[in-house]
Amino acid sequence: MKKQDRVGGTGEKAESKKPKASVVAFPWKWVGVGAVALIIILSVIVLRPQLSGGGSTNPNVPEECIEGKTLTIDFDVSLHIFITDDHRVNYTQLIPNGIGTDPVDGQTCTRQLHTGNDYNTSYQAARIHVQSPNDWNFTLGDFFVMWNNQTLGPDKVLSFWLSSGWRIVFKVNGAILADTDTNPGYHYETFRLIPDQDIVFYVSHP
Repeated sequence: MKKQDRVGGTGEKAESKKPKASVVAFPWKWVGVGAVALIIILSVIVLRPQLSGGGSTNPNVPEECIEGKTLTIDFDVSLHIFITDDHRVNYTQLIPNGIGTDPVDGQTCTRQLHTGNDYNTSYQAARIHVQSPNDWNFTLGDFFVMWNNQTLGPDKVLSFWLSSGWRIVFKVNGAILADTDTNPGYHYETFRLIPDQDIVFYVSHP
């Protein structure tokens, strides 16, 4: 008589159990997170040059003359500064003609950032000419250096400082980029100049 294999006395033959194949779930969640992070990084790379200046120190901005040199960069931007003082009087900040055109040793010397005589200082926006043989990223701060080292920095334009109670609104081509009432600390001096910008400061005192 053949012996039968029994399991637990039930009379059923023992069956060998096959191990189940393990299933590894694909991490779609992390793929989505990575995609969002990549979009943010690319956005910063694309937008940063206009918003924050591009990183060039431009060591020769005050000294180098452009006469007789082949220009790599040649464009204009406009700059207007509107003031409303604590007496509610409105006026336009004077931005002189001829910034960056002082002669050197009696010779004509037009700097890489300069203003000409092509606007009325009483009411028109200044025309900043950006002309250079160097492939540099010029900033608004570079122009203020040419303008007799006028003050420009976080929350301060010329003699108008947030710490003294002034509100500063910074607009470019009609869009507000900074407002000391809502996002103080913006570095105006690192703002990169590119062709056809209309740059406006609105400064007011409560």
